[in-house]
Amino acid sequence: MGYPSTVLLSTPTAQPAPLAGYLKPAELEPALKYFGDGYYKNQNFTDFMKNFSGKW
Repeated sequence: MGYPSTVLLSTPTAQPAPLAGYLKPAELEPALKYFGDGYYKNQNFTDFMKNFSGKW
């Protein structure tokens, strides 16, 4: 893992999902929505990104 890194957890006991490097808001939005809105429970990130439309 490099510096800086952002680490996302879907739950406190989940495996970390690190994102390396500095991320601009538009780059961070998909990951935050994927985990924060619970899409990770029903689909993989690749399928999520096919229909994702950023708003930031």
